[in-house]
Amino acid sequence: MPLDTDTEVDQIRRVRDSNNDPKAAANEEQQRQQTTLLGTIRDRLTTIRDTLSTLLSVQQNKSGLQTARHTTSGTTTEQLPSNAVADGGTVLVCGLRGNSGSVYVGDANNQPVTLESHKDVFEAKVDNTDKIHVRTPTAGDGVGVTWEA
Repeated sequence: MPLDTDTEVDQIRRVRDSNNDPKAAANEEQQRQQTTLLGTIRDRLTTIRDTLSTLLSVQQNKSGLQTARHTTSGTTTEQLPSNAVADGGTVLVCGLRGNSGSVYVGDANNQPVTLESHKDVFEAKVDNTDKIHVRTPTAGDGVGVTWEA
C-alpha cells in the first residue's frame, strides 16, 4: 500500500547504481566534472558527424567537371545548350571578359540576375544546363558555363 508524505530532503546519503547496490551520491564537483565531460563528448560527436558528412559529400562528388562558352546571337533571351548535370550537381554561369555590358540570367520567362562583370557568378542546381537562359545587350557577348557531369 502506498504511503503519501510531505517532506523535504535535506541530504542524500546513498543512491542505487544499475546493479541496485547503494553508492555515495555525486557531490557538486563530481556533477560539474560529469557535465563538462558530457559536453566534451557531445562536441566531439558533432565534429565526427560533420566530418562524416563532409566525407560523404566528397565521396558523392561527380566524376567530372565540364565547361563551355556560349556566345549570344542577338539581344533576346537565349537558352543555354543542353548538357546533362549530375544528380545534385551545380551549374555556374559567369559573364565573359570583354562583354559590352551586363548579362542577365534566369529562366525562359525572367532573367532577374544581373552579372555586371566577368567576376560575377550565377549558381543553380538544375538537372540540365538548358534550364538556364541568358540575355545580353549585344550579339556576340556571352557566358562561361561550368557544371558537374
